Amino acid sequence: MPVPLPTALVVDDSRLLRNNQGGIRASDLRGGRLLHSTIESVETDGLYLQGTTDTTDHFRILSDTIRGHENYWLSSYDIDSLFVDSTTVLETQDGFATGFRAAKITNSVFDNIRSGEAFDLEGYLGGGVLVTNVTMRGDPSCRRCATGFVFYGVPSSVFGLTAANLYHAVEQMYAPGTVSHSNITDATAGVYGYDNSGAASRSYVLATTMSNVTRGIDNTQGSVVADSLDLTSGVYGVYTVGTLFSPSGVDTVRNSTIRNFDTGVQISDSTAVIIGNTFLNSTTYHLRTDGNGTATDSAIVLSNTFSCAPPNVGIVSYYGYGMSYRVTGNTFSGCGEGVNLSSTTFGSASVRNNVFTMPPNTTAPAIMIPSPIRAEV
Repeated sequence: MPVPLPTALVVDDSRLLRNNQGGIRASDLRGGRLLHSTIESVETDGLYLQGTTDTTDHFRILSDTIRGHENYWLSSYDIDSLFVDSTTVLETQDGFATGFRAAKITNSVFDNIRSGEAFDLEGYLGGGVLVTNVTMRGDPSCRRCATGFVFYGVPSSVFGLTAANLYHAVEQMYAPGTVSHSNITDATAGVYGYDNSGAASRSYVLATTMSNVTRGIDNTQGSVVADSLDLTSGVYGVYTVGTLFSPSGVDTVRNSTIRNFDTGVQISDSTAVIIGNTFLNSTTYHLRTDGNGTATDSAIVLSNTFSCAPPNVGIVSYYGYGMSYRVTGNTFSGCGEGVNLSSTTFGSASVRNNVFTMPPNTTAPAIMIPSPIRAEV
Protein backbone atom coordinates (compact mmCIF):
# COMPACT_ATOMS: atom_id res chain seq x y z
CA MET A 1 0.00 0.00 0.00
CA PRO A 2 1.21 3.55 -0.70
CA VAL A 3 2.44 5.44 2.32
CA PRO A 4 0.08 8.37 3.04
CA LEU A 5 1.52 11.85 2.87
CA PRO A 6 2.12 13.48 6.26
CA THR A 7 -0.52 15.93 7.39
CA ALA A 8 0.52 18.86 9.51
CA LEU A 9 -2.86 20.55 9.97
CA VAL A 10 -6.45 19.32 10.10
CA VAL A 11 -9.42 21.62 10.75
CA ASP A 12 -12.73 19.73 10.79
CA ASP A 13 -16.29 20.87 11.50
CA SER A 14 -15.22 24.25 12.86
CA ARG A 15 -16.59 27.80 12.74
CA LEU A 16 -14.16 30.72 12.64
CA LEU A 17 -16.10 33.99 12.83
CA ARG A 18 -15.28 37.72 12.83
CA ASN A 19 -11.58 37.39 13.58
CA ASN A 20 -9.58 40.49 12.64
CA GLN A 21 -6.38 38.43 12.46
CA GLY A 22 -7.72 36.14 9.75
CA GLY A 23 -9.13 32.65 9.73
CA ILE A 24 -6.27 30.16 9.44
CA ARG A 25 -2.59 30.96 8.96
CA ALA A 26 -0.07 28.17 8.47
CA SER A 27 3.59 28.43 7.48
CA ASP A 28 6.13 25.70 6.59
CA LEU A 29 3.12 23.53 5.88
CA ARG A 30 3.76 19.98 4.72
CA GLY A 31 0.10 19.10 4.34
CA GLY A 32 -3.36 19.70 5.65
CA ARG A 33 -7.10 19.67 5.27
CA LEU A 34 -10.00 22.02 5.94
CA LEU A 35 -13.24 20.02 6.11
CA HIS A 36 -16.90 20.90 6.72
CA SER A 37 -15.96 24.24 8.26
CA THR A 38 -16.98 27.91 8.03
CA ILE A 39 -14.72 30.95 7.91
CA GLU A 40 -16.75 34.13 7.96
CA SER A 41 -16.07 37.89 7.81
CA VAL A 42 -12.44 37.91 8.85
CA GLU A 43 -10.48 41.12 8.36
CA THR A 44 -7.44 39.60 6.63
CA ASP A 45 -7.06 36.30 4.74
CA GLY A 46 -9.55 33.53 5.31
CA LEU A 47 -6.81 30.98 4.58
CA TYR A 48 -3.11 31.87 4.40
CA LEU A 49 -0.94 28.89 3.49
CA GLN A 50 2.84 28.82 3.08
CA GLY A 51 4.50 25.59 2.01
CA THR A 52 8.01 24.25 2.48
CA THR A 53 10.93 23.89 0.07
CA ASP A 54 10.18 20.26 -0.80
CA THR A 55 7.87 19.11 -3.62
CA THR A 56 5.17 17.19 -1.73
CA ASP A 57 3.29 19.88 0.21
CA HIS A 58 -0.46 19.45 -0.14
CA PHE A 59 -3.67 21.02 1.11
CA ARG A 60 -7.32 20.11 0.58
CA ILE A 61 -10.33 22.38 1.08
CA LEU A 62 -13.39 20.13 1.26
CA SER A 63 -17.06 21.05 1.73
CA ASP A 64 -16.41 24.40 3.39
CA THR A 65 -18.00 27.86 3.38
CA ILE A 66 -15.82 30.98 3.27
CA ARG A 67 -17.53 34.37 3.46
CA GLY A 68 -16.34 37.96 3.74
CA HIS A 69 -15.38 40.75 1.35
CA GLU A 70 -12.47 42.48 3.12
CA ASN A 71 -9.96 39.71 2.57
CA TYR A 72 -8.48 37.14 0.27
CA TRP A 73 -10.52 34.02 0.81
CA LEU A 74 -7.29 32.12 0.03
CA SER A 75 -3.62 33.05 -0.25
CA SER A 76 -1.47 30.02 -1.07
CA TYR A 77 2.29 30.05 -1.61
CA ASP A 78 4.40 27.01 -2.55
CA ILE A 79 1.75 24.44 -1.71
CA ASP A 80 2.65 21.88 -4.36
CA SER A 81 -0.76 20.21 -4.60
CA LEU A 82 -3.89 22.29 -3.97
CA PHE A 83 -7.39 20.79 -4.09
CA VAL A 84 -10.71 22.64 -3.64
CA ASP A 85 -13.87 20.51 -3.68
CA SER A 86 -17.54 21.17 -2.88
CA THR A 87 -16.75 24.54 -1.33
CA THR A 88 -18.80 27.76 -1.33
CA VAL A 89 -17.06 31.13 -1.41
CA LEU A 90 -19.39 34.11 -0.77
CA GLU A 91 -19.06 37.90 -0.90
CA THR A 92 -15.31 37.91 -1.19
CA GLN A 93 -12.99 39.64 -3.63
CA ASP A 94 -9.84 37.65 -4.30
CA GLY A 95 -8.24 34.23 -4.19
CA PHE A 96 -4.58 33.68 -5.03
CA ALA A 97 -2.25 30.72 -5.45
CA THR A 98 1.30 30.50 -6.73
CA GLY A 99 4.20 28.08 -6.52
CA PHE A 100 1.99 25.00 -6.99
CA ARG A 101 2.71 22.01 -9.22
CA ALA A 102 -0.91 20.92 -9.59
CA ALA A 103 -4.26 22.45 -8.65
CA LYS A 104 -7.84 21.23 -8.98
CA ILE A 105 -11.06 23.11 -8.29
CA THR A 106 -14.25 21.09 -8.59
CA ASN A 107 -17.95 21.12 -7.66
CA SER A 108 -17.69 24.55 -6.05
CA VAL A 109 -19.57 27.88 -6.08
CA PHE A 110 -18.19 31.42 -6.02
CA ASP A 111 -21.13 33.77 -5.49
CA ASN A 112 -21.54 37.54 -5.11
CA ILE A 113 -17.90 38.14 -6.05
CA ARG A 114 -17.33 41.75 -5.06
CA SER A 115 -14.23 42.74 -7.07
CA GLY A 116 -10.79 41.56 -8.13
CA GLU A 117 -10.38 37.94 -9.21
CA ALA A 118 -12.31 35.08 -7.67
CA PHE A 119 -9.28 32.83 -8.17
CA ASP A 120 -5.93 33.94 -9.61
CA LEU A 121 -3.57 31.00 -10.18
CA GLU A 122 0.00 31.75 -11.22
CA GLY A 123 2.31 29.00 -12.40
CA TYR A 124 5.72 28.52 -14.03
CA LEU A 125 6.56 25.22 -12.26
CA GLY A 126 5.31 23.04 -15.10
CA GLY A 127 2.09 22.04 -13.39
CA GLY A 128 -1.45 22.69 -14.53
CA VAL A 129 -4.89 23.60 -13.26
CA LEU A 130 -8.03 21.49 -13.71
CA VAL A 131 -11.45 23.09 -13.13
CA THR A 132 -14.66 21.03 -13.30
CA ASN A 133 -18.27 21.93 -12.51
CA VAL A 134 -17.75 25.34 -10.96
CA THR A 135 -20.27 28.21 -10.76
CA MET A 136 -19.14 31.85 -10.57
CA ARG A 137 -21.42 34.88 -10.22
CA GLY A 138 -20.56 38.52 -9.71
CA ASP A 139 -22.15 40.82 -7.15
CA PRO A 140 -25.57 41.83 -8.54
CA SER A 141 -25.09 45.39 -7.27
CA CYS A 142 -21.91 45.85 -9.37
CA ARG A 143 -22.30 44.72 -12.97
CA ARG A 144 -19.26 43.04 -14.48
CA CYS A 145 -16.94 44.30 -11.75
CA ALA A 146 -15.11 41.06 -10.93
CA THR A 147 -13.15 38.48 -12.93
CA GLY A 148 -13.64 34.75 -12.50
CA PHE A 149 -10.55 32.59 -13.11
CA VAL A 150 -7.13 33.99 -14.02
CA PHE A 151 -4.48 31.51 -15.19
CA TYR A 152 -1.14 33.28 -15.46
CA GLY A 153 1.76 31.31 -16.90
CA VAL A 154 0.06 28.00 -16.16
CA PRO A 155 -1.76 25.57 -18.51
CA SER A 156 -5.42 25.23 -17.65
CA SER A 157 -8.42 23.06 -18.45
CA VAL A 158 -11.90 24.31 -17.55
CA PHE A 159 -14.88 21.97 -17.98
CA GLY A 160 -18.47 22.70 -17.02
CA LEU A 161 -18.07 26.30 -15.87
CA THR A 162 -21.22 28.35 -15.31
CA ALA A 163 -20.38 32.06 -15.13
CA ALA A 164 -22.50 35.22 -15.00
CA ASN A 165 -22.06 38.96 -14.44
CA LEU A 166 -18.26 39.05 -14.68
CA TYR A 167 -15.69 41.26 -16.35
CA HIS A 168 -13.75 38.29 -17.76
CA ALA A 169 -15.10 34.85 -16.98
CA VAL A 170 -11.75 33.19 -17.79
CA GLU A 171 -8.34 34.75 -18.44
CA GLN A 172 -5.55 32.70 -20.05
CA MET A 173 -2.26 34.59 -19.84
CA TYR A 174 1.09 33.38 -21.24
CA ALA A 175 0.04 29.72 -21.35
CA PRO A 176 -2.29 27.46 -23.33
CA GLY A 177 -5.74 26.72 -22.02
CA THR A 178 -9.03 24.98 -22.74
CA VAL A 179 -12.60 25.99 -21.86
CA SER A 180 -15.21 23.39 -22.78
CA HIS A 181 -18.86 22.48 -22.16
CA SER A 182 -19.43 25.73 -20.29
CA ASN A 183 -22.08 28.46 -20.12
CA ILE A 184 -21.14 32.14 -19.85
CA THR A 185 -23.62 35.03 -19.68
CA ASP A 186 -23.32 38.79 -19.15
CA ALA A 187 -19.56 39.27 -19.41
CA THR A 188 -17.24 41.80 -21.01
CA ALA A 189 -15.21 38.84 -22.31
CA GLY A 190 -16.11 35.19 -21.99
CA VAL A 191 -12.59 33.86 -22.58
CA TYR A 192 -9.73 36.37 -22.71
CA GLY A 193 -6.22 35.40 -23.80
CA TYR A 194 -2.95 37.31 -24.03
CA ASP A 195 0.64 36.27 -24.78
CA ASN A 196 3.21 38.64 -26.27
CA SER A 197 6.15 36.38 -25.40
CA GLY A 198 6.38 34.92 -28.92
CA ALA A 199 5.31 31.48 -27.66
CA ALA A 200 1.93 31.77 -29.44
CA SER A 201 -0.09 30.11 -26.67
CA ARG A 202 -3.19 28.40 -28.02
CA SER A 203 -6.64 28.88 -26.53
CA TYR A 204 -9.23 26.15 -27.14
CA VAL A 205 -12.88 27.05 -26.58
CA LEU A 206 -15.10 24.05 -27.27
CA ALA A 207 -18.80 23.15 -27.01
CA THR A 208 -19.58 26.30 -25.02
CA THR A 209 -22.58 28.65 -24.94
CA MET A 210 -22.24 32.40 -24.41
CA SER A 211 -24.86 35.14 -24.41
CA ASN A 212 -24.83 38.88 -23.77
CA VAL A 213 -21.04 39.04 -23.96
CA THR A 214 -19.25 42.11 -25.34
CA ARG A 215 -16.58 39.79 -26.77
CA GLY A 216 -17.18 36.07 -26.54
CA ILE A 217 -13.53 35.22 -27.23
CA ASP A 218 -10.94 38.01 -27.07
CA ASN A 219 -7.36 36.96 -27.80
CA THR A 220 -4.23 39.03 -28.40
CA GLN A 221 -1.05 37.52 -29.87
CA GLY A 222 -2.03 33.95 -29.12
CA SER A 223 -4.03 31.64 -31.35
CA VAL A 224 -7.59 30.38 -31.03
CA VAL A 225 -9.41 27.15 -31.81
CA ALA A 226 -13.16 27.76 -31.41
CA ASP A 227 -15.34 24.72 -32.12
CA SER A 228 -19.02 23.91 -31.62
CA LEU A 229 -19.92 27.20 -29.94
CA ASP A 230 -23.30 28.88 -29.59
CA LEU A 231 -22.76 32.64 -29.24
CA THR A 232 -25.54 35.21 -28.93
CA SER A 233 -25.54 39.00 -28.66
CA GLY A 234 -22.65 41.40 -28.23
CA VAL A 235 -20.02 43.36 -30.13
CA TYR A 236 -17.73 40.52 -31.28
CA GLY A 237 -18.41 36.81 -31.14
CA VAL A 238 -14.73 35.99 -31.71
CA TYR A 239 -12.02 38.66 -31.84
CA THR A 240 -8.32 37.87 -32.32
CA VAL A 241 -5.34 40.16 -32.92
CA GLY A 242 -1.79 39.18 -33.85
CA THR A 243 1.18 41.22 -34.99
CA LEU A 244 3.70 40.98 -37.79
CA PHE A 245 6.47 40.75 -35.18
CA SER A 246 4.91 38.06 -32.99
CA PRO A 247 3.48 35.22 -35.14
CA SER A 248 0.60 33.62 -33.29
CA GLY A 249 -0.31 30.63 -35.43
CA VAL A 250 -3.61 29.70 -37.05
CA ASP A 251 -6.93 31.05 -35.75
CA THR A 252 -9.74 28.55 -36.38
CA VAL A 253 -13.50 28.94 -35.96
CA ARG A 254 -15.61 25.95 -36.95
CA ASN A 255 -18.99 24.28 -36.49
CA SER A 256 -20.41 27.20 -34.49
CA THR A 257 -23.54 29.37 -34.50
CA ILE A 258 -22.87 33.09 -34.06
CA ARG A 259 -25.87 35.44 -33.97
CA ASN A 260 -26.77 39.06 -33.23
CA PHE A 261 -23.28 40.55 -32.90
CA ASP A 262 -21.99 43.76 -34.44
CA THR A 263 -19.26 41.59 -35.99
CA GLY A 264 -19.59 37.84 -35.73
CA VAL A 265 -15.90 36.96 -36.16
CA GLN A 266 -12.96 39.32 -36.67
CA ILE A 267 -9.49 37.85 -37.10
CA SER A 268 -6.64 40.33 -37.50
CA ASP A 269 -3.76 37.92 -37.88
CA SER A 270 -1.74 35.95 -40.39
CA THR A 271 -3.94 32.87 -40.92
CA ALA A 272 -7.69 32.38 -40.51
CA VAL A 273 -9.63 29.14 -41.01
CA ILE A 274 -13.42 29.50 -40.91
CA ILE A 275 -15.32 26.27 -41.59
CA GLY A 276 -18.89 25.05 -41.16
CA ASN A 277 -20.32 27.95 -39.18
CA THR A 278 -23.69 29.68 -39.23
CA PHE A 279 -23.66 33.49 -38.99
CA LEU A 280 -27.01 35.16 -38.28
CA ASN A 281 -28.06 38.81 -38.19
CA SER A 282 -24.83 40.66 -37.53
CA THR A 283 -25.15 44.44 -37.79
CA THR A 284 -21.83 45.27 -39.53
CA TYR A 285 -19.90 42.19 -40.68
CA HIS A 286 -20.62 38.52 -40.28
CA LEU A 287 -16.92 37.79 -40.87
CA ARG A 288 -13.88 40.03 -41.19
CA THR A 289 -10.27 38.91 -41.70
CA ASP A 290 -7.31 41.31 -41.82
CA GLY A 291 -3.81 40.14 -42.62
CA ASN A 292 -0.47 41.62 -41.65
CA GLY A 293 0.35 42.50 -45.25
CA THR A 294 2.76 39.65 -46.03
CA ALA A 295 2.61 37.23 -48.93
CA THR A 296 1.95 34.26 -46.65
CA ASP A 297 -1.16 35.67 -44.96
CA SER A 298 -4.25 33.67 -45.90
CA ALA A 299 -7.91 33.07 -45.11
CA ILE A 300 -9.77 29.81 -45.79
CA VAL A 301 -13.56 30.17 -45.64
CA LEU A 302 -15.45 26.94 -46.38
CA SER A 303 -19.01 25.66 -46.07
CA ASN A 304 -20.43 28.46 -43.93
CA THR A 305 -23.92 29.98 -43.93
CA PHE A 306 -24.20 33.78 -43.81
CA SER A 307 -27.76 34.99 -43.30
CA CYS A 308 -29.60 38.25 -42.73
CA ALA A 309 -33.29 37.78 -41.87
CA PRO A 310 -35.07 40.01 -42.55
CA PRO A 311 -32.82 41.16 -45.41
CA ASN A 312 -30.43 43.97 -44.50
CA VAL A 313 -28.61 45.91 -47.20
CA GLY A 314 -26.22 47.45 -44.64
CA ILE A 315 -24.41 44.20 -43.83
CA VAL A 316 -21.26 42.82 -45.44
CA SER A 317 -21.21 39.05 -45.10
CA TYR A 318 -17.45 38.66 -45.53
CA TYR A 319 -14.86 41.42 -45.72
CA GLY A 320 -11.17 40.60 -46.10
CA TYR A 321 -8.10 42.80 -46.41
CA GLY A 322 -4.38 42.19 -46.93
CA MET A 323 -4.47 38.41 -47.47
CA SER A 324 -4.94 35.68 -50.03
CA TYR A 325 -8.32 33.94 -49.92
CA ARG A 326 -10.08 30.68 -50.60
CA VAL A 327 -13.87 31.04 -50.33
CA THR A 328 -15.70 27.85 -51.30
CA GLY A 329 -19.04 26.15 -50.69
CA ASN A 330 -20.65 28.92 -48.68
CA THR A 331 -24.26 30.14 -48.72
CA PHE A 332 -25.00 33.89 -48.56
CA SER A 333 -28.56 35.14 -48.17
CA GLY A 334 -30.30 38.41 -47.36
CA CYS A 335 -27.22 40.57 -46.73
CA GLY A 336 -26.42 43.68 -48.74
CA GLU A 337 -22.94 42.61 -49.82
CA GLY A 338 -21.63 39.08 -50.15
CA VAL A 339 -17.83 38.93 -50.45
CA ASN A 340 -15.52 41.95 -50.52
CA LEU A 341 -11.84 40.97 -50.68
CA SER A 342 -9.05 43.48 -51.14
CA SER A 343 -5.37 44.21 -50.78
CA THR A 344 -3.10 47.07 -51.82
CA THR A 345 0.02 45.12 -52.83
CA PHE A 346 -0.50 41.40 -53.50
CA GLY A 347 -2.75 38.39 -53.11
CA SER A 348 -5.00 35.92 -54.85
CA ALA A 349 -8.61 34.94 -54.33
CA SER A 350 -10.46 31.78 -55.29
CA VAL A 351 -14.22 32.24 -54.87
CA ARG A 352 -15.94 29.10 -56.15
CA ASN A 353 -19.12 27.06 -55.71
CA ASN A 354 -20.90 29.53 -53.44
CA VAL A 355 -24.61 30.41 -53.45
CA PHE A 356 -25.68 34.07 -53.24
CA THR A 357 -29.25 35.30 -52.65
CA MET A 358 -29.06 39.06 -52.49
CA PRO A 359 -31.76 41.49 -51.25
CA PRO A 360 -33.70 42.98 -54.17
CA ASN A 361 -32.86 46.56 -53.16
CA THR A 362 -29.11 46.16 -52.66
CA THR A 363 -26.76 48.24 -54.79
CA ALA A 364 -23.63 46.26 -53.89
CA PRO A 365 -22.32 43.25 -55.83
CA ALA A 366 -22.39 39.72 -54.55
CA ILE A 367 -18.62 39.48 -55.15
CA MET A 368 -16.16 42.37 -55.19
CA ILE A 369 -12.44 41.68 -55.70
CA PRO A 370 -10.55 44.77 -56.90
CA SER A 371 -7.00 44.73 -58.25
CA PRO A 372 -4.20 43.94 -57.54
CA ILE A 373 -5.68 40.65 -56.28
CA ARG A 374 -5.63 37.85 -58.84
CA ALA A 375 -9.16 36.45 -58.79
CA GLU A 376 -10.67 33.12 -59.82
CA VAL A 377 -14.46 33.14 -59.66
